[in-house]
Amino acid sequence: MISLDQVLLLQKKVETAVEKIRALNAQVLQLQSENDALRSKCSELQNSLADKSGLVSSLEAEQSQIEETIRKALDQLDDVENAVLDSESGHALETAQDGQADFAFTETKPAEPKAQEDNSKQNQAVAQDNAADTTPIQYTEEKKEQAPESSSGDINGQFDIF
Repeated sequence: MISLDQVLLLQKKVETAVEKIRALNAQVLQLQSENDALRSKCSELQNSLADKSGLVSSLEAEQSQIEETIRKALDQLDDVENAVLDSESGHALETAQDGQADFAFTETKPAEPKAQEDNSKQNQAVAQDNAADTTPIQYTEEKKEQAPESSSGDINGQFDIF
């Protein structure tokens, strides 16, 4: 038969086991709570990462557009500069080769591209009107200071040659 000591020992072991089960259940609940918190934090971080990745992609696209716009602007500036240089050198060659006089004055200061184009057109018109003289005249600020005053005089930047 079973003795009272054996029953008490069994009861003590059962109580100890129940106590351990309760402690483990509490620990499981705590770990589940931490797990849920970590999952929600992970979800927040993933959402934040997705937002940041979208922002980075957007900024890269904008940067590419900005770089492309700057490249186009620089290309346009190069084209304008080349056109100005070509028109200046081409105009000087044209007047020398055609033997036509150019009575317009060349300033030493750079002008706006549109103004230079207008000056080039005016210079060609004046050169065609005054084709009788084949000697081109260039007028600069330095020559103006050195040139003596004459009776024909400098009127509005033009010389009276007759």
